[in-house]
Amino acid sequence: MAGQLPLKQAIFAKEPSLHVLPVGVIPPNPLAILESKQLAALLQECAKVYDYIIIDTPPVLGLADTLTLGRNTDGLLLVMQPGLVDIDSINATKTLITQSQQKVLGLVANGVKVTSKPDRYFYYNQEYVIRQNQEALMGLSTSENSAVRTTR
Repeated sequence: MAGQLPLKQAIFAKEPSLHVLPVGVIPPNPLAILESKQLAALLQECAKVYDYIIIDTPPVLGLADTLTLGRNTDGLLLVMQPGLVDIDSINATKTLITQSQQKVLGLVANGVKVTSKPDRYFYYNQEYVIRQNQEALMGLSTSENSAVRTTR
């Protein structure tokens, strides 16, 4: 975005099917860049080359970054850790996403620890927590840690 390198030189291939564009130096006013036509053009250029573009952003409740970027995407892919995220944060996230008319593409539960020996109590509780959180989040028509994704 700073125009220091052509896009092809700024993107690194980490794996044959995984390319990364590092953020670089954070500017004094990052929100202005996130709202800029330059970023929208960058995402459109990348959409011509890539099937999926995933943008790792701060939690929805932390900064305006996620919802601002979300305007240039197909929707939000929420990431949360069951048992770590409280219901008040889920409800506040739901409210913000609803107010901003963002679309939720899905939910990723990370940090789930599965032991080699199944424990019925463990599995029941994990399923309950995940289902409870999903119902709270997916009650949206249009959520805690998130990544923004766009497709072409």
